Amino acid sequence: MKNFKKNLFGKIGNQKINLYTFENNRGHCLEIMNYGACIRKYTSPDKDGIFSNVVLSLDRLEDYIDTPPNFGFALGPVAGRIGNASFKLGDDFYKLEKNLGDTHLHSASTGFNKSVFEVESVDNNGIVMFLDRPHMTGGYPGNLKAWIEYRLGEDGSLTINYRAKSDKDTLFNPSNHSYFNLGDDIGLGLRDHVLKIRSNHLVPIDSQGLPIEDYNPTDWNPDQGLARLNKEINRGMDLEDIFSYPHPQIQDTNGLDHPFYLDKHQSDSIEEVALLSHRKTGRSISIKTSAPCLVVYTANGPNPGIKINGKQPPQHMGIALETQIMPDAINRPYLGNIILKKDQVFTSTTIITPDTCY
Repeated sequence: MKNFKKNLFGKIGNQKINLYTFENNRGHCLEIMNYGACIRKYTSPDKDGIFSNVVLSLDRLEDYIDTPPNFGFALGPVAGRIGNASFKLGDDFYKLEKNLGDTHLHSASTGFNKSVFEVESVDNNGIVMFLDRPHMTGGYPGNLKAWIEYRLGEDGSLTINYRAKSDKDTLFNPSNHSYFNLGDDIGLGLRDHVLKIRSNHLVPIDSQGLPIEDYNPTDWNPDQGLARLNKEINRGMDLEDIFSYPHPQIQDTNGLDHPFYLDKHQSDSIEEVALLSHRKTGRSISIKTSAPCLVVYTANGPNPGIKINGKQPPQHMGIALETQIMPDAINRPYLGNIILKKDQVFTSTTIITPDTCY
């Protein structure tokens, strides 16, 4: 590994926002920003050995502060949606900020994506970032201590380790919101990308983006159209074919904004669950995770005012592959458990590994 670099990116008030850059001997590069514990750069070679950044990023700190799509940010303490922006924990009822209809998404205005992290440690292989969240920040109980570690391997792999503990029972379900685009022209969006997910549960969502009320991972029979789409994605399907698939779950959202309940041999083991590849460049990334769910979002809305490499990106500019526990699990325990008990330690790992194919 080469020596890491630290550069000032800007300031928020009196707080310095720095970029930490890591590079291995093969040329893979990782750049992390302490605002939002953000992945700003992650490079991977194409089939000809030419490296390019495969996560979408912005040029200025001001753009990260003002732009809503959460480019590369850590999400937490709860990444997924919480229905009615409220939950019950023990005998207490908590109300949260509504920031998407009647739901609470990505922990709203006080989430990790709006926080300046401390750097607990850094070396040539990566960085550990720390955040201390006081009791009732954003409506969540407990003084929460959270750590996010990013490590770049000599094989180009990116390992993300999450850890947290609280002095009261609280909720914790983190993720990362990097948008991947393995092509070399942002203007083409997700053209030529193929997505493969090891899951037989493409979970349908309601108008609020929550799993539909009658979904249960232990007893689920999707309609034939959704089952056929799920089977194709399980085998590997062009994203353009997904976008044009004639099913309301796709057409009503203009793409994917859906949880996939993962098929894993053991619920908390680190297993490969997804593969994203690009036909033209030959780039691919695999996703391994200890999490039980993958939320896939294909940037389905317009992107006014956003510039990437000097261009306004199109609809479907990138794909977010968010490893986590199922959205709204706190209100439907059969979807998973996001309760972090007092003094217990939460841990989760996701590993992204680049390769070439085609």
